[in-house]
Amino acid sequence: MSRDYVPAAGFRAFTRLYDPIMALTMREGVWRSLVADRLASRTGPDSTIVDVGAGTGTLALQVADRIPGVNLVAVDGDPAALDIGRGKDPESTIEWVEGQAEALPAEDRSADACVISLVLHHLKPATKAQALAEAKRVLKPGGKLIVADWGRPELVAAPGFLALRCLDGFPNTADHARGRLPTLIERGGFRDVRRFGRLNTIWGTIDLIEAAA
Repeated sequence: MSRDYVPAAGFRAFTRLYDPIMALTMREGVWRSLVADRLASRTGPDSTIVDVGAGTGTLALQVADRIPGVNLVAVDGDPAALDIGRGKDPESTIEWVEGQAEALPAEDRSADACVISLVLHHLKPATKAQALAEAKRVLKPGGKLIVADWGRPELVAAPGFLALRCLDGFPNTADHARGRLPTLIERGGFRDVRRFGRLNTIWGTIDLIEAAA
């Protein structure tokens, strides 16, 4: 397991609390709906989508419901989180796979879209670059990358983001605090990088970013 790996709720003991924590503090219904809508507009039935850092599967299940017939692979390093995801809808066709963002269990050029939500800020700078390189590797030419993660905080969200940085580490979150996530994505070999959404939460400001492989 990667040294950088962080369970869904930060600590394994809190994994089962992840969903209520997200619902209470992260406005997840808003940004996850925006992400699901964006994926639906960029893919369709029979497309393959890789959800990196899927956690307990809330986004993966929403995307699968939004795009009937999609082939969705939910990847996370925490088997307990994946078990929770499976249990939410045992009839779902989602493939739940244990794996790391920097070493994705997927073939080269096998995915039409890749989504990475609230993962990159946990990673050291070098591992961040590896994770983006892996997303580029598994995407087909022209495939879409969707990233939801912390950007430069707006004033109202700055105190919460400072607290989050204390928890997740200042080196890991430095590029996020400076608003450099789009630059990191471009350096990863992606093009047409643009933000399609931004919203404040208790813990900071989430940027929603789209790019093409």
